[in-house]
Amino acid sequence: MSVELWACEAYGRSALQYGMLCFFAATDARTCATHAQCHAMMTMERERVWRRLHELAAAGDEDWADVLGDLDGPQDLLRASDAELP
Repeated sequence: MSVELWACEAYGRSALQYGMLCFFAATDARTCATHAQCHAMMTMERERVWRRLHELAAAGDEDWADVLGDLDGPQDLLRASDAELP
């Protein structure tokens, strides 16, 4: 059985050397079995954070409203630069 190795979408390839394999797990561990599952988990987490930022902004938190002004959507959250992704 071969082991699939991929870079976490939140951390990127350069984090692999430090054991940062998974946004949801401890160092040197993963919670996802495949890159596709990793992508799905990160997509859900980005959407959860995006909703929370909107809740905070709607409640009058100007700092989070400013953060939202700098983002185009949930795809901009918890993401390594494109150069760091597989």
